[in-house]
Amino acid sequence: MAKCLVTGASGFIGTHLVRALVERGDEVSCLVRRTSKLVNLNGLPVQLVQGDITDVASLAPAVGNCDVVYHLAGLTKALSMADMMRANAEGIQNVMQAAAALPQPPVVIYVSSLAAAGPSADSRPREPNDLPRPVSNYGRSKLMGEIAAAGYADRVPLTILRPPIVIGEADLLALDLFFNVHAFNIHLVPGWKPVRFSMVHARDLAESLILAAERGKRVQRDAFQVEKGQVVAMNGQGIYYPSDPSMPTFAEYGQLIARGFGRKRVFCLHTPRAAAWLLAAISELFGKVVGKPMVLNLDKVREAVAGNWICSPQSAQTELGFRPAAPLASRIEQTAQWYVQEGWV
Repeated sequence: MAKCLVTGASGFIGTHLVRALVERGDEVSCLVRRTSKLVNLNGLPVQLVQGDITDVASLAPAVGNCDVVYHLAGLTKALSMADMMRANAEGIQNVMQAAAALPQPPVVIYVSSLAAAGPSADSRPREPNDLPRPVSNYGRSKLMGEIAAAGYADRVPLTILRPPIVIGEADLLALDLFFNVHAFNIHLVPGWKPVRFSMVHARDLAESLILAAERGKRVQRDAFQVEKGQVVAMNGQGIYYPSDPSMPTFAEYGQLIARGFGRKRVFCLHTPRAAAWLLAAISELFGKVVGKPMVLNLDKVREAVAGNWICSPQSAQTELGFRPAAPLASRIEQTAQWYVQEGWV
């Protein structure tokens, strides 16, 4: 039984991880803020510890009594790059700093993102040793977090996971996609060129994080060689892509959602890229007016039009023993049926 601290525990992925840890019999603490919505943690035998990843002083008590820190907290959208950097880059740096101050630092498992590596322009799945080339502010902030964390890797055992698109029960980000298919039998596809995506179910991702804590190699302090703000050399030891081996196109993803609802097919409505840029610009402007970042924004369009987002799970398979518990089609059906049972669609 391990003593674990989970940051971002009340979120979509964090909830799946906390449940997996509890089922194993681990002793779980969850770092929460005063404003955190804790409904997803209700009824779970966990300890709530108040703290904030942007305040390194508040992290010391939480980090000091655990064997493993699973760092999931961060932002996927923000009103400014400064806000994104504060959460995604400075947040993990503060966690590593707090861990490095301990006589026996815990293992830190950092959940980054495929966005930190960037798209696969040559249609070849991303590998850990490939040079990262993020195209979005989100991806750049996650990569900066990786670089900052690696600076402590000679003092704190660190493993980084870069999940691709994450699906699963209680996922708010994918809800609109599933709703459109269920309600209107329509799946919106940006552009006409088929692009492929890697995916992973949140429960399978949670299992990969646990495996990484137990078996994963650790990141080296010299993992990133940076010149003029760009990574020019890369040592990918201790960096993993936990993903399903299948890599559907976005249109095929819509068909899988339709089958998950028991339908034979869905109508894929291809939207011009110009329309996506226009809608995102309007949405982002509205977000700035009301002071709330929108899900549809220019950063997400940059990612959507950048090409294939695929990664290789090979090292996660061979070094961690990671295997999804069910095929992707089954996981999508499982998610679709959950939305129906919970009345979300």
